[in-house]
Amino acid sequence: MIGEDDKVYAVLGLRSALEELIPKYALPFRIKTVLLPFQDEIVYDGFLAPYNIHFGSGIKEDLKHIYTKAKRRDEIIFSLDPNLLKPTKKKKKPAKNWKPLLKELTEKAAKLRGGAGQIELLSPTFSLVKTSLELADLATEKKIEPEDIYNCLEKIERHLNKIGKELYYHDD
Repeated sequence: MIGEDDKVYAVLGLRSALEELIPKYALPFRIKTVLLPFQDEIVYDGFLAPYNIHFGSGIKEDLKHIYTKAKRRDEIIFSLDPNLLKPTKKKKKPAKNWKPLLKELTEKAAKLRGGAGQIELLSPTFSLVKTSLELADLATEKKIEPEDIYNCLEKIERHLNKIGKELYYHDD
């Protein structure tokens, strides 16, 4: 649950899991409830008062961003006990080093070529694969430069447009 303070709480049900009461397709879902401490975890009081409200895509994205950021920063609150406010259910794993695999994939992808005797769709598709690997490599940097990401996304968009044109004009 995301509270009005934008804090993310891991809430358990006493009788039923929240997933049983609120189907995933209905999320996000605004409710009013009372959170209670129970055996070093957080439960709700059993009463959920739903609001008759529909969330647009902007708010949905904002809520998803709040949750993702809290999860990535290990800021999800698992207990209301002030002494346990920063518990971690699992030991934080060190970040996986994707660089070697991305380097290997990039080297293999460099061999991908479209050309004479092949369908026109291959060349822009292979370019898309290469640029996607470039984007993945940029995303693994310690300091991400937004301008580099945007430039890469523009290249991806160009490749996708070329693929779309090839599909549109494809004579079969």
